[in-house]
Amino acid sequence: MKFVVPYKMLPLYAYSPTLDWMHYISMPIVISLFIGLFILYKKDKRAVIFGFAFFFFNIVFLLQILGAGQGYLADRFTYIAYLGLIFIVCYYLDQYLKNNAASSTLMYSISGIYIILLSFLSYKQIGYWKNSGTLWSRVLEFQNNTSLPYNNRANYLRDLKLYDQALLDYNRAIELKAGHATYNSRARLFFNKNEKQKALDYYNIAINLQPNKAEYYVNRGAAKARLGILDEAIKDFDKGLSIDPTWKVGYLNRSIIYNQAGNFQKALEDIDQYLKFEPNNSDIWYEGGRCLRALNDLNKAITYYSNAIKINPKGLYYLERGKTYKILGQEAQAQSDINKARSLGEPVNF
Repeated sequence: MKFVVPYKMLPLYAYSPTLDWMHYISMPIVISLFIGLFILYKKDKRAVIFGFAFFFFNIVFLLQILGAGQGYLADRFTYIAYLGLIFIVCYYLDQYLKNNAASSTLMYSISGIYIILLSFLSYKQIGYWKNSGTLWSRVLEFQNNTSLPYNNRANYLRDLKLYDQALLDYNRAIELKAGHATYNSRARLFFNKNEKQKALDYYNIAINLQPNKAEYYVNRGAAKARLGILDEAIKDFDKGLSIDPTWKVGYLNRSIIYNQAGNFQKALEDIDQYLKFEPNNSDIWYEGGRCLRALNDLNKAITYYSNAIKINPKGLYYLERGKTYKILGQEAQAQSDINKARSLGEPVNF
């Protein structure tokens, strides 16, 4: 149907809570279609058979018969498959024009108007993809009985710090039986608002619903750290990283707590783990340099500061490397770095 009249094009086609009339009439239509194709095959209508076969075999393996998430259709599945139906239309249009040359102007006019209409619909459709707000608001015009669009729009509003609007969408998503991810996202909203206890409460719910998600433990650990429950925060970071050792934020968050506690060796170990995933993060190289200087491993600290400077030549990095050179007694290098830091606007108080 949408090949002929592309109406109500949505980024998400959610499962309907009930079957409507279109679902019921589709069954006899499909049966009739295959009967008709068999008759056309017997009549050697190869263009129709080829075009439909191209469509069928390019789309049948993409049909979400067993379901995938909250959507059972996706327009992108048809992009290649529709070439088969386009072939049928173009083949018979060409045949018609060959046998009815007098009608060519009319047919070209109709085709041109149709293409202009499709172009207008495409242009209008692009506007819905401006951002996540417009995208999911469009879905909610027609699909307001599923949690995913509410959750996704809430995430967008949360990141814009429109917390009250985001909270309404999270609430609606939860009413529609949203899963653990929504509770985690809602907790992050409260974390961003610095409502630490509420954030912790919702992270607890997310973990109860899905106890094998590294992200949730790491997030809860961050909330506990803000509440000053540092030992419990470390346990959550440990748990999250035991579930997924590649969840890099866990190393970063844990390194901060170790650093604040003066445990520079463990902080450095976590920094090194994080840098395996984010080797171009200049601030973390700088933090590693600070830990190494606290551990009196000065030459290695110089290497970390130098790596930070290569990525982003901040005045602060030059200043701290200069201080380290000074401790090592390398006055020329120290003065050069301190002068560079001063030229970059970094306050130098010695």
